[in-house]
Amino acid sequence: MGEVTLSMEAMQIIATAEDVILKEARKQILKGKDAGEKAPVGQLKINIMDLVEEEDKITFLVGKGQLGLALGKGARNLEALKKVFGKEVKVVEYDDDLERFVRNLFKPHTIETISVESEEDGIFVRCVVKPEDKGKAIGKAGRNINVVRTLARRHHNISELKVE
Repeated sequence: MGEVTLSMEAMQIIATAEDVILKEARKQILKGKDAGEKAPVGQLKINIMDLVEEEDKITFLVGKGQLGLALGKGARNLEALKKVFGKEVKVVEYDDDLERFVRNLFKPHTIETISVESEEDGIFVRCVVKPEDKGKAIGKAGRNINVVRTLARRHHNISELKVE
């Protein structure tokens, strides 16, 4: 994984998102406890690794195994994030395995096949999707594919990613 350097603004957004998620998680834990019991808040930790912010959408990248905590029960955390930021929010789970990571980036769209070629001038990834899903996977004006490429470059040093 390459080293990712975040701007101060990105770090502030991540800190806010982590606070929102932990606050919502604490609420859910407290709902299940008796009034006198304390929630095990020390056990709660969310690791938002990166984000891509667009005009009307933020995509957060969370550590492996943290997608459930990030989304929350019934996607409550996701809804809270949308409310706080006033934008559409997507949360993606990181994976050390490039193919699994790329599949995670494209969710909810299904990738039929992924081929990865390592050459002298970089790592090239080719994703095949169903023809009827190709437009959605790429997004209007390439919006979705640009986010996928950005995160894949930052975290797996890919040189090129194509959707067919």
